[in-house]
Amino acid sequence: MKKGMMTAVCAIVLSLGIVSVQAQQKNMMPRGPMSQSQEGNVFDYLNLTNEQKEAHEKIKAATQEKIVEIRKEMKVYLDKIEDIRAEERVEFEKILTPEQKDIFDQYLAEIEARKAERKARNDEMRKQYEARKAAKK
Repeated sequence: MKKGMMTAVCAIVLSLGIVSVQAQQKNMMPRGPMSQSQEGNVFDYLNLTNEQKEAHEKIKAATQEKIVEIRKEMKVYLDKIEDIRAEERVEFEKILTPEQKDIFDQYLAEIEARKAERKARNDEMRKQYEARKAAKK
């Protein structure tokens, strides 16, 4: 009983670390200072001049460039963290019995399946977002 409980606890701790890194690495849709839905509403009320609209576009572009650079820097560190967690997983698997390893592998397969489902949903949402964005232009 104690071995089973310890295995479950170790698997949960390990998976939380893996999921956390994966969540941080997800490519999120680019966002400016305001979301698209907020922009439409705010700009309708502001009655910006063409000059103001152009200035706003420059501000948004500059902001996006800064964000992209920071994300690149973050990716380097997140990759290092992922490598360390992978090493941890290898070491953890070395202490498991064959039965525990089978359970752990099954658990990881389930996590991967859920991750693939989320990715498919996110990809579809991203396509819809890009289509709406292109339709507005």
